[in-house]
Order: sequence, then C-alpha cells, then structure tokens
Amino acid sequence: GASSSALAAAAAAAAAAYTGGGLPPPPPGASTTHAYDALLRVLHVSGRGADVESTFTAMVGKGVRRTVHTYNSLIASHEARRQWRSAGDAMARMQEEGIAPDALTFDALIDVCEEMGQWDRATAWLEQAQEQGYLRCEDELGVLDLHRIRSAGTAQTVLRWWLRRMRSRALAPLDVRAAGQGTRAIFESAAKVAEGSSTAMAGAGIPVQIRDLPEQIQVVTGWGKHSTVFGYSPVKERVIALLGGLNSPFDVPEHNIGCVVAEKREVRAWLVRDELLSLVRFLGGNKDALRRNFNPRGVGLPVSGGGVGSE
Repeated sequence: GASSSALAAAAAAAAAAYTGGGLPPPPPGASTTHAYDALLRVLHVSGRGADVESTFTAMVGKGVRRTVHTYNSLIASHEARRQWRSAGDAMARMQEEGIAPDALTFDALIDVCEEMGQWDRATAWLEQAQEQGYLRCEDELGVLDLHRIRSAGTAQTVLRWWLRRMRSRALAPLDVRAAGQGTRAIFESAAKVAEGSSTAMAGAGIPVQIRDLPEQIQVVTGWGKHSTVFGYSPVKERVIALLGGLNSPFDVPEHNIGCVVAEKREVRAWLVRDELLSLVRFLGGNKDALRRNFNPRGVGLPVSGGGVGSE
C-alpha cells in the first residue's frame, strides 16, 4: 500500500544519491537501509508512531542493517507519544547493537523523561550525553548556551543541571551539611538563610560571595540577535517560564531577545535565599529527583523505577 510505495520511492532516491555525480555504488544492503531510514523519518514526521514501530519490526525481521538514524526516528516517535520506557528500551537495544547515539538521540530521551516527570532519568541521560561529548552547554563560566538544544524538556533538564552547578559553587557547605539528612534538613537550612541575618548565614556555613562568577550571568536561547530564525521557540518559552516561576532575577534584555541575563549580585542573593525552595517545589516532592539533582553526594545514584509519570 502507501508504505510500500513510500519505501520504493525512498529506495530510488537513495540509489540516485549514490549513483549521481559519479559516486561508487553503495555497499551491499546500504540502499535498503537508507530506504528504510527515509521511510521511518517520513512516518515519524507524519505522526504515525505505530507505523514507525511496525516498520522497524519489519526491518529487524528482514535483517536490514540499522543505523543511528533508524533509532533516532524510533526514539523520537516514542518521545512524541510520551513513552519514556519504550524510548529507553530502544536506546538499550541500540547500544547492544553497537550503534553509538548522537545528540539527537540524547535530546529525545532527555525530553521525554523530563516531560513525564522522570527527572532523575533525564539527569542521568544528560550526564551520559556529556560524557560522550554532547549537550555540553557551559563552555564559558556563567554562560549557559542552549541554542543547539532542540526540545523544551531537554532545555529544562540542562537548566536544572546548570543551576545545580551554580549552587555547588555558591552553596557547597549547605549541600554537604544537608547531605544524607533528608529533605527536612535542606528546608531548615534554607529557612535559616531566608531570615537574612548574618548570624544565620554564618551558622549555615554559606559563603557571602560567589567569587568565580562573571559580573553578568547569561542563558542563551539562540533566538534573537544572532539567529536567522524568527517565530515561536519552545526552548526560549520554557526557559523564561521556568526562571520566572522560580522567581529568578533573569530578564530578557532589549538589545538581545535571544537570551536572558542577570547581575551576579542578584543571582547570588537568589541562590542563597530563594532558589533552593523554589526548585524543591518544582520537583513536586519527588525524593529521588531531589537527591539526584540537589545533593552533591547523590551523583551516581542508581536510577529508580516508577515514580511520577510512569508509562
């Protein structure tokens, strides 16, 4: 039917791409792989997730070689349908086949986990991506560059990761003090800081200054001054909504609508007084996510099952 016609057309296009311009013929099975990859992409873009899965199953059954593009379409289809478990299973199979994921693979995995409330999993995938050289968005201290991020959920995960790094620089004594003592200890320590007295700050062991940060802190969304694309940006919308919801001091400057900025002194005050409690509320009481994202000793904790947004 329609799928067969699309497969034939994709196969013809793949063959033409190889033979055109005097290129050598493709290796055995390559044109079939490219045809399937093209079909999977078309089915995903068309919103036909069930057909993506059935086509992938047929591809496996016929012994057609899979590529990173094959799995990116499959995982993206699970992302679109908010199936975080199935996306993770596809990633596991991909790695078992020895196929290396790329930035698009990780973006889709992180996005679906974040949007389904699996914040600890989203953070784990982000850390794995960064270990492999992807989604390293803080090339410059105090500047978070999100312009290569495709999805709002991934942007939110990266933003949380970055705020955690900022907190580790500014509030390391608070984190160590609260480590292993549970949520109540974190709330009690933060409450003391919120009182604003120098005695409370000294008692909590919180440094007064963040000396290693630049004078202006910046989050780049890549949608504005230096961008050739205009219109709706889900990444920018999510960043502004999240930072606004957390009562942060970040604002969009008039001279560059593609970023949000804040002065170091304002960020310092926010990190000390408001950001911790706001982010705890944002996590909705998910204790696993709290431990992983806001406890330095929680790095490397095993990813737990179930939880909010279970598939």
